Amino acid sequence: MRSVAVLTTTRADWGLVRTVCRALGPSLRLVVSGTHLSARHGATESEILSDGLSVAARVPIFEDAPPAREAMEAAARILSGMGAALARLQPDLLLLAGDRYEMTAAALAAQLARVPFAHLAGGETDATTTPDGNFRNALTKLAAWHFATCDEYARRIRAMGEEADRVFVTGLPSLDELSENTGAAAELEQAAGLSRLEDPRRPFVLVTHLPVVFRPRESLDELQALLAVLAEQPHLNVLLTGANADQGGAEGAALCREFAERHGKRCCYVESLGHRAYLRAVQEAAVVLGNSSSGIIETPSFGTPSVTVGRRQVGRFRAPNVLEGGSTRESIAAALQRALEPGFRAGLRGLVNPFAAPDGKAGRRIAGLLQSLPITRSALEKRLVTGG
Repeated sequence: MRSVAVLTTTRADWGLVRTVCRALGPSLRLVVSGTHLSARHGATESEILSDGLSVAARVPIFEDAPPAREAMEAAARILSGMGAALARLQPDLLLLAGDRYEMTAAALAAQLARVPFAHLAGGETDATTTPDGNFRNALTKLAAWHFATCDEYARRIRAMGEEADRVFVTGLPSLDELSENTGAAAELEQAAGLSRLEDPRRPFVLVTHLPVVFRPRESLDELQALLAVLAEQPHLNVLLTGANADQGGAEGAALCREFAERHGKRCCYVESLGHRAYLRAVQEAAVVLGNSSSGIIETPSFGTPSVTVGRRQVGRFRAPNVLEGGSTRESIAAALQRALEPGFRAGLRGLVNPFAAPDGKAGRRIAGLLQSLPITRSALEKRLVTGG
C-alpha cells in the first residue's frame, strides 16, 4: 500500500479533505499547518484530532511578523517546513486542496522534492480578480493530477492545457453524506450561544466575510457595508463567524466583535463554530451572507439562500440559491431583501447541489484514485495540450 501525504492549513480546506483522509486509512500521512496550529486563529487542530486521525507532521508558520509581511514569511516557512516533512515522511504522492498561498508554497516544495501531487478543486474561477485565483491556477499547472468538483470546472482545467486523462470529476468530498455530518441543534447552541439572545426564535443571518489576500482595505470596506445593512434589520438575529489568518483578518474580527457588542440582544460572534456546528448553522440560517466559498458550495445542499458580497467569488459557477450582493450598502441590502422573500426560499425546494457526488462518495473515490494513479516518471513530466 502506498503512502499518501495530505496537507491541511485551515478549517476550510480541512472540510474539503476530511472524508478523503478518513477513507485513506493507514496509508494517510497527515501534515497539519497554518491556522490549525495558531492559538490566535482558533487552534483548530483539535477538530482534526476529534475525528480520531493522527498527525504525521506539524509545520508551524505563523509568528510575530508585521501584518504586511505575514503572508510572505508564512509562505517561506511552509516551503521550508514541507520540504523537511516530505523528506522525513517519504510519501509516494501528495494531495493539496483549494487556492491559498500556503498550498502554492507546499506545491513548490513538492516539485523540488520530486513528489507528484494531486490538486482538489481546480478550475473554479474564470477570472482572477483576487490573488487566490492566481494561486489556484498555479496549483493546476504544477499538479500531476486534478480532482474537479463538477463538469464545468473540469472543462476549465482542460482549457488550461492539461491532459484529459489527468482530470477526474469526483464531486466535492466536503459534501459527502452532508446531512449525517451536520451537528445537532444543541451542538450549534453550545458553539454559538444563540439561546442567550433576546428572542432566539427569530430567523438568523449567518455571516462569514474573509479578508482578500493583498486587498485588506477592500474587504474591510465590504464588511462595513454588510454590517451597516444588518444594523438596519432589527427583526433578524445575526451569527458572525471569525476570519482567517490573512492580512486584514484581525481588523475584520474587531469590527465583528464591536458589532456584536452593540447589538448584543440579537447578535453573537464566535471565532470558530467547528465543522459540524457550522454546517448546522448553514442548514438553519435564513440567509448565508459574506464572501466565503461555503456560501456557494454548501448552501445548495440545504436549499439555504445565499448572498455573496464583493469580488472574492467572481467567476465561480453557482446554483440558483446564490444571489450576487455586490460591494455597496445598497446592493447588499437589495440582495438580502430578495433572499429573505418567502417565495424565493420556497422556489429552492428540491434543489440539487451541482458540486456533490450523486452517491455521496467523493472522498472514497479520491482515496481510491490516490492509491491507483500510475506513479511513473511521466507523472512529473507534463505536456501542454492545445485546443482545450
